[in-house]
Amino acid sequence: MRGASAAGALLVLVCAALVGAGSPQAPLLTLGLYALLFGPYVWLARALGRHQVSLWGVLLLALLVRALFIWPEPIFSDDIYRYVWDGRVGAAGINPYLYAPDAAQLAHLRDAVIWPAINHKPISTIYPPLSQLLFELNAHLGAGLAGLRGLFIALEALMLWGAARLLGASWREARWRGALALYLFNPLVLVEGIWSGHVDILAWGTLTLALVCFRQRRSRRGALGAGVFLGLSVAAKMLAVIVLPLLLFAPRAPRVTWREAAVRRALLGVAAGLVVGLSYAPYVSVGGKMFEGFGEYATRWRGNDGPFRALTTLSAVSLQRAAPQAWREHPEDPGSRVFVTLSKLEPLYFKLGKTRQWEGRTIAANTYDEQQLAQSVAKLIVAGLMGLMLLWCVLVVRAPLRGALLLLGTLFFLAPTLYPWYVAWLVPLAALTRQRTPLLFGALSLVAYFAWVSHALGGEWEVPTWAVTLEFGAVFAVGFWEVTRPRRPRNDVSA
Repeated sequence: MRGASAAGALLVLVCAALVGAGSPQAPLLTLGLYALLFGPYVWLARALGRHQVSLWGVLLLALLVRALFIWPEPIFSDDIYRYVWDGRVGAAGINPYLYAPDAAQLAHLRDAVIWPAINHKPISTIYPPLSQLLFELNAHLGAGLAGLRGLFIALEALMLWGAARLLGASWREARWRGALALYLFNPLVLVEGIWSGHVDILAWGTLTLALVCFRQRRSRRGALGAGVFLGLSVAAKMLAVIVLPLLLFAPRAPRVTWREAAVRRALLGVAAGLVVGLSYAPYVSVGGKMFEGFGEYATRWRGNDGPFRALTTLSAVSLQRAAPQAWREHPEDPGSRVFVTLSKLEPLYFKLGKTRQWEGRTIAANTYDEQQLAQSVAKLIVAGLMGLMLLWCVLVVRAPLRGALLLLGTLFFLAPTLYPWYVAWLVPLAALTRQRTPLLFGALSLVAYFAWVSHALGGEWEVPTWAVTLEFGAVFAVGFWEVTRPRRPRNDVSA
């Protein structure tokens, strides 16, 4: 009991220090305090798992540490300013996918607080419809950053209550206390979900509800509920769609006929599709512009990319060695850049107007340099590995909750861009399945902020290779050990 109180007090103290002393002008101190949060977090989670304490006391502590992060300006990410801006655009009756923030048509919405802090102003919004509806609700309420964070906390509480009801959780059982503590006080949840205010908190919450509902309510009603929650998650952040095959091809429950199982899967798929379709309905008037911003993100963003960086480098080196002289920018120079043109498609590209300027002449846009080709090859390899992992989860793991954790973890491990708020998706799933590797992954993902530290100190915006190697190497080693070590029977929360 005393241990839990001391750990809770230390957690509050470090959170207060992070909020009070954290500053872009002191990046090393700020990142150090963030990393320091993981100490009292582990201590508190272990103490709450071992000792019976008041549930209301734990919830009050969780609310207190969240309250510390509601009002301060965000430091590690400025995405929440874009959220508030998108909500302001929607509340003005304008489709948020229609114009980028720097468009003249939106000049009348600019102010001196939100507008200057928006990132990537020339790029239109990348956030799906359910997120847009939440942003617009925040604008209609007349709230700003703090108001949106308050909405996230309220939705988080609602989702936690729903998960507890579905799981039939009893606070007297150590496993439930441990699982709740692992989620409530996780530094990624507190900093990325509340302080930075990432909308991912809505997406990972509804995804967890979908998986828990599917696991605990083995009926048509449960399948329908799981489909609705999954649809809400996809409508908030499209990432959750990769979990759909795990639910559609999950093993039949005992004493359930093939026909009944097929009906339930159909209900799940239809419900998810309807929710996603209905969420997009208010915005479809702009057509393909809805996905322009996301397309820019998918093709241009790179960062904290361990295995993906290795695959890209290997592909580029292989291309340099194998390319004929005619493919080079300067044929006489064996080390010059390699360009590949799909010549048979060149007339079609010119006809469609898909061209660009290069060295003073107009060329078809189907000419690619070695880095573009290397990244494309790396993405194809990642897609193939994700397909194999999906098959493994469906055919071998055969448990949607664990399969989702493994599938998402693999995706983040191989992704070309990895931020800590992505890894936060793993926290509720790791808490329910009692897996350590995703929690370690979350702590090590702070390496991504080395780029922020470097930039703040006058250097390049880049994560050092040694840091990326340490991060992904440690995660792989611990994950391999956790998967291959002999297991003793235990009653996990997911069972």
